Amino acid sequence: EADRQGLPRDAADLASKLRQVSTMAGDLPDHLVVNDLEPAARALCPSIDGALADARRVGARRALVCGSGPTVVGLFTDLQSARGAAARLSDRDPRPFAVAPWGATL
Repeated sequence: EADRQGLPRDAADLASKLRQVSTMAGDLPDHLVVNDLEPAARALCPSIDGALADARRVGARRALVCGSGPTVVGLFTDLQSARGAAARLSDRDPRPFAVAPWGATL
């Protein structure tokens, strides 16, 4: 599906994005927090759209597809917000859960 949609990036574009991410500290701008396969995953599994909308509805600063889908992740400013969002979405199947980055100081 990604090939059909013309989604793959060329090596030069990927290298450019890697340089941008490598030189930034802290919060990345939206154009660098993307999953190139998200449009293809959404086309193949339309229910992803509902999961993305739910994550945004409960306060995710960003929501995106992980890997090649269908897992959705919501990014929150802190673990408490993520836990609250997971609790508000606890009726979803599969049930969401909140995690912190490895080694994060909480």
